[in-house]
Formats: sequence, structure tokens, C-alpha cells
Amino acid sequence: MSKQFLKQISRIAILNFLFIALLSQLLPAASSPSSTSSTSSISSATDLLNQLSQHNKTSDCWIVVGGHLYDITTFFGSHPGGDALLSKYCGTDATQAYDTKNLGPGQAHSGDAQAILAQYLIQ
Repeated sequence: MSKQFLKQISRIAILNFLFIALLSQLLPAASSPSSTSSTSSISSATDLLNQLSQHNKTSDCWIVVGGHLYDITTFFGSHPGGDALLSKYCGTDATQAYDTKNLGPGQAHSGDAQAILAQYLIQ
């Protein structure tokens, strides 16, 4: 092998090394904010769910349905089944009651009801 060929290979190797070193510096910095924000999102979701039991009256009513948190306080007075039905689930997971309308399997809420509930989504 000629000296000139070896010099070119050495230059390429050095450039590859520098490129990889640069990438290794850039990639963790690029992925760090998303992992921090993901951790922050999980933490804030956990904080909200921990607060659920504190929102347990008709004047301040949060429920969980299907793993999502809803503030249904302003829905009182509008529910076709009455406020008493809603109030017993304030501050709790109301998934089973919502999925069955408290009437048993096969009695799920309508698409309209799902759209209404979506308006109260916290997280």
C-alpha cells in the first residue's frame, strides 16, 4: 500500500471518529427534553389522579372513566339520570358505572354522551 493511500484512510477514520463523537453529543441532548417532558407528563398525571378523591362533592366533582380524568362539576343539572346518580361517583373511578349506565352489561352510554363527556376532560 502506498503512503498516500494510508494517509487517506487515516483521514477518513479520523473524520468518522469526529462525526460519531459529534453525533453522540447531539443525540442525547435532542432526546433529553422529550424524556424529561414525558416524565413530567407522567408525574403531573399521577398528581392529578392523587387529587381525585379531594374532588368528591357536587360543587367540585372529578371522576375517572376509562383511565381519563374529567371535571364534571358544571354538568350537574343536565344529566338525564339526575344529579343523585352522578354525585355518588364524585372523587372516584366511575368507569364501570359509565360503561353499564348502572343497569348491567350491554347498556353503554351513547355516542352523544361520549361526546359530552369529552368536553369535561382534564387528562
